[in-house]
Amino acid sequence: MMQHADNPLVTAALDLVSALAEIGITPTFIGGVAVSLIAKPRYTDDLDALIVFDPANADTLLDNLANHGFMSRFEGMAELARRSRMVTIVHENTETVVDIVLGCMPFEIELQERAVSYGVAGVDIRIATPEDLVILKAVTNRPKDKEDIRNIAQICLGLDRNRIRYWVEQFAELLETPGLLLGVESLLSGEAC
Repeated sequence: MMQHADNPLVTAALDLVSALAEIGITPTFIGGVAVSLIAKPRYTDDLDALIVFDPANADTLLDNLANHGFMSRFEGMAELARRSRMVTIVHENTETVVDIVLGCMPFEIELQERAVSYGVAGVDIRIATPEDLVILKAVTNRPKDKEDIRNIAQICLGLDRNRIRYWVEQFAELLETPGLLLGVESLLSGEAC
């Protein structure tokens, strides 16, 4: 799915890497594309990435992205970025939606530092580790996220369950969702949830 240069997701991903490199930023891909690369390929029509970035500088980021064919999906995107720590843009050449998390929390910084290189269409991109993808998927906790966790656990044997447990517990406390860890543990062990 993600190995061919003529794939719109690949084109958008490589253009995003190039655009952000111009301002000294390396994105880490998260979401369906990352899961497809490390576990079981699945359909996705958008890109999700994380960068460690101060939302106060959202105008600079959006200007750079616009100069490379990534247009804001909504009016007032800079203000939205400052409030929500996220930008959502469209890659004009492929019409691919790209959501970029502007990370600043300890987990997000660690995710970025721990990201691994993965070759796509002859170019190395950074993707989140399997453990960090499980943590992200546990927090969003949608049906497709649960399936992604199962697929990651089946392919990526030897997951660092202590890391997963620690961060899921932190998010469960923050989000006041005490059953979050139990659900993840059952998905990692292959039980139905």
